[in-house]
Amino acid sequence: MRSELASTIPEVLIARAEQTPLAAGFSTRGDGKAWVDSCWQDVGAKVAAMANRLKELGFRHGDRMLIIGRPSADWETLNLAVLALGGVVIGLEPHAPDDYLQFVAEQSDCTWWAIDDEILTTRIPKLTKRRLAAPLKLHEVCNHNCDSQFSLADFLNVNAEDLATIIYTSGTTGTPKGIAYTHRQLLVACDAILNAFPQLQDDDKTLCWLPMAHLFQRMMNVAAIARGVTIHFVADPRSVADCAKQVKPAVIVGVPRFFEKLHAGMMAQIDQLPIGIRTIARGAIERATAAGPQDSGEAASSQRLVDRIVYKRLRDALGGRIRFMVTGSAPAPLHVLTFFHGIGLPLLEAYGVSENSIPMAVNRVDEFRVGSVGKPMPGNEIKFAADGEILVRGPGVFGGYEKDAARHRFTDDGFYHTGDIGEVDDDGYLYLTGRKSHLIKTSTGRKVIPAKVESHHSTDDLIDSIVVFGNNHPFLVALLVLNQARLKVMDPTTENQGYEVLDKKLREEVASVLDRLGADLPPHERIRRFAILKQPLSIENGELTPTLKIRRKFIEEKYAKLLEQLYREPEGNRVLPIVLDQNLASELGATT
Repeated sequence: MRSELASTIPEVLIARAEQTPLAAGFSTRGDGKAWVDSCWQDVGAKVAAMANRLKELGFRHGDRMLIIGRPSADWETLNLAVLALGGVVIGLEPHAPDDYLQFVAEQSDCTWWAIDDEILTTRIPKLTKRRLAAPLKLHEVCNHNCDSQFSLADFLNVNAEDLATIIYTSGTTGTPKGIAYTHRQLLVACDAILNAFPQLQDDDKTLCWLPMAHLFQRMMNVAAIARGVTIHFVADPRSVADCAKQVKPAVIVGVPRFFEKLHAGMMAQIDQLPIGIRTIARGAIERATAAGPQDSGEAASSQRLVDRIVYKRLRDALGGRIRFMVTGSAPAPLHVLTFFHGIGLPLLEAYGVSENSIPMAVNRVDEFRVGSVGKPMPGNEIKFAADGEILVRGPGVFGGYEKDAARHRFTDDGFYHTGDIGEVDDDGYLYLTGRKSHLIKTSTGRKVIPAKVESHHSTDDLIDSIVVFGNNHPFLVALLVLNQARLKVMDPTTENQGYEVLDKKLREEVASVLDRLGADLPPHERIRRFAILKQPLSIENGELTPTLKIRRKFIEEKYAKLLEQLYREPEGNRVLPIVLDQNLASELGATT
């Protein structure tokens, strides 16, 4: 275990290099797409060489390094070198909006920065650049003098209470806020993860593909180093499934959107099977989804044939060695969770907040309940406010935002207000029901949790994305993005122009889906009117955070005219008579 060997993050790597020096540590894909491994001994030497290079350049204890880049071994190498020297790492996702990049660069007081793409230098304003040293190019600086044999222990200039990183919130509800963590707090989180997943072994493999600007991926990397799991770095999230097939990982960690896409792709594969097998497979999936994994004994008996001829093929598409998968960051649709459990790929939902280094709760491989986020992690003391808000206290909880003490976010006895609403069942499993700030209060006085309504309507694979609104209005409306694969099934001759060709039929089909799904909800949670967007929600357009969370307030402001028209439509009109492209939203009055 880590706690017996290290008190700082770099010491975790030193211990690993001593225990299994020749085992594969980091792995990257070369130009020929073949994976190239670096043993733990070489990883340690490379981090030491990087630390030496930084010292030569004048980096000192307490200096702050801004790293802007995609997930890579170079990113992690520089991160570990900075931490060894007693520096502080602030990570940024390269797809983040320019104003976000500028704000963090200014507010974090960084004097050093590193990038993996030269174009990033044009996105930082000249005024900000004056405070920064010349940007380090990740690949160049991490491979400088990499053959030299340095000992990382010789460069350690850090202790457990030194600041290690500042994590910036996504800004979904306003100005991004900086959250500072010490080495001790990060290692407490690392221990909690390793204790929750003892199934991970030192000959296992995992993928690093989530943004390293965020805490969870970096904590998974530290846990992998501590346990000796080989980390395969994937820069392009679109290649995760392909990489998994090659690498054969034991675990995949992702956000719900990734698993929704994976589910849709697997269902599409099933639909291409011969009709007899397809019918059997679809029926088995429906039974497994209805029964849930708690009835897995009966389900396994009825699905043995399907498992051999269909499910194994789906598991093999991800390498065939996955023991479990973990999802977090946002609620995962129940039908997606039950699907993966049903085909033998346990998908375990977890819950965390940026202000606590320790995950709040997590389902375990041998202790889970689908629909919950699992049982609270040891180290977290959790209680509920009168309105159901989750409060937490513990060693991983931050002390306050950078340049803002944020004491109003704490109770008098030191519990942090998470802003999330939830409840615990009789067996100790935690269930989330929504965000306090996202709660919709209609003009009729009804309170609606939008995430619940959105999750319920995402069970139909015609709907790719859905965002629900209705605050201070008598009913709910929704903005929808549709599944392109389903559009092609509806009319195989349509490609990108499918919306126009299918316009009337499409609107009727969507209305029918919403009516069918809405019948299971109380009247005030049913969607009365909707509009269809051509383009998917994206990070680049500002609608999603780098971890693919919906920026609800931003979307509401961006499509304000469209939403107002939905509220004003005559009672008989369920949907606008056009299908809007996103760039037309601001010109709505001229397009209707």
